Amino acid sequence: MSGSKLQNSLDNGLHFQLLQLIGDWSGNSKTFFEPGILGDESQVKAQITAMFDGRFINIAYQSSVQGSPFQGTMILGYYLLDNTWQMVWVDTFHMGTGIMHAKAIADGNEFNVLGQYSSGGESPEFWGWRTVIKKPSADQFILSAFNITPQGQEDLAIEMNFTLNVKR
Repeated sequence: MSGSKLQNSLDNGLHFQLLQLIGDWSGNSKTFFEPGILGDESQVKAQITAMFDGRFINIAYQSSVQGSPFQGTMILGYYLLDNTWQMVWVDTFHMGTGIMHAKAIADGNEFNVLGQYSSGGESPEFWGWRTVIKKPSADQFILSAFNITPQGQEDLAIEMNFTLNVKR
């Protein structure tokens, strides 16, 4: 990969889009344990920083579910060689001791990736997990995650609405 291709992406491409998320954010997190039924609503805070000269961003967040605090980290990037958004995600509530890997072909500026997780047990089922980030304005972004059953039904699981506190 040539340095100029990365520099172009940092200047006005998809890396530039990711870097627009850098800052300290706060907002509201909604969790849905069943399709269409709000299970919890809590405050959420996130600190988003650039990593490795802007190649990636790190979203470190803290929230709670039903009064129990949790924290998580997502590392997001755009892979120039195959035109994919990529993500790794860990947290202390949803992922337990697992690390989710997710990716998808970049289609426009919206960050949208697909990963999967196991239901565990002796005969585990594999569920899909779609993560989408939209940025409707300079001081707002929405992170949504969708559970996808093994049969393919997709339902909203998490919606975090953030407002910028401080730009870094």
